Amino acid sequence: MDVCYLYTPALRVDSLVAHRDSIEADMIVVDLEDSTHIHSKNDARHKLSEFDFSPLAEKGIKLGLRINTLASYDGIEDMRLIQALYRKGN
Repeated sequence: MDVCYLYTPALRVDSLVAHRDSIEADMIVVDLEDSTHIHSKNDARHKLSEFDFSPLAEKGIKLGLRINTLASYDGIEDMRLIQALYRKGN
């Protein structure tokens, strides 16, 4: 089984919806780790908390999130984001 992953920096996630008709990936992985500058991580988390992923999910595209190590402040904040997104979805 072939699987195609598309990685994107968290701050560029809005370009995904603009190009959703041409995306042929099975999963989009939004990267909060090394493609997001250390001084932009809070902005990236905020952007993700407000972003509507439903147009991508409607196409059957799965979503993943690459986070910072849990041994760091940013990793803990990334987990808080995941927890907030989970609560928002339920």
